[in-house]
Amino acid sequence: MYISSFHFGEKGNELYIKLNNNSIDEQGTLWDDAIKAYKNNINIMIMLDGIYSSLFSKFDAYYNLLYEFLNDKRYITGIDIDIHEIVRLDDIKLLITRLKKDFGNNFIITMSPSASSMIYDMPGIGNFIYKDLYNSDEGKYINWYNVQSYDEYTFDIYDSIIKNGYTPDKIGFGLLGNNFNSNSMITVSNELSKIKLKYPNITGCTLWEYGETNINPIEWAIQI
Repeated sequence: MYISSFHFGEKGNELYIKLNNNSIDEQGTLWDDAIKAYKNNINIMIMLDGIYSSLFSKFDAYYNLLYEFLNDKRYITGIDIDIHEIVRLDDIKLLITRLKKDFGNNFIITMSPSASSMIYDMPGIGNFIYKDLYNSDEGKYINWYNVQSYDEYTFDIYDSIIKNGYTPDKIGFGLLGNNFNSNSMITVSNELSKIKLKYPNITGCTLWEYGETNINPIEWAIQI
């Protein structure tokens, strides 16, 4: 389960980390619910999204906020590095290295590239090539990629990613819920069945996003 999205910012001389538009502490029953889910063997992940220019401009200070937050909530088992702005690959490697050093080998790190950047080895939204990261020393710390296949959700897309040199256990397949409804989910299920038949160790699939989609997320999870 991913909780999103977390952002860094600065107001006056004060640096902060927040969840959407509210402070981390102003989240109603969210954290209590997360603890209950964790106790039922559900991985609790957070997503960092749209904050990387701030993070890397004052890395030590912002990373310390992230460290304190994760250290305080040890039931959070991992983080998704979702990049939608231009960054340096070396900065991403630095973030990955620090997370593994500080939180250990059991801490899960995922990323969410677009399908096209995984098929064609072209710079994605972050302006770096994911294959370069995948083949690097830091790439081994990435548990899997939640590939955003929002324009076309088919066996052929997934197959093309694997044929480009990625292993199925590292590639999850993400769909945009608003592109489908309960009836068209039959098509999604058929495509996933074909993928599972050829690649039985596919790491899984994701739905973006709970609460803002045409698909009932509970029915979707049961069906999948």
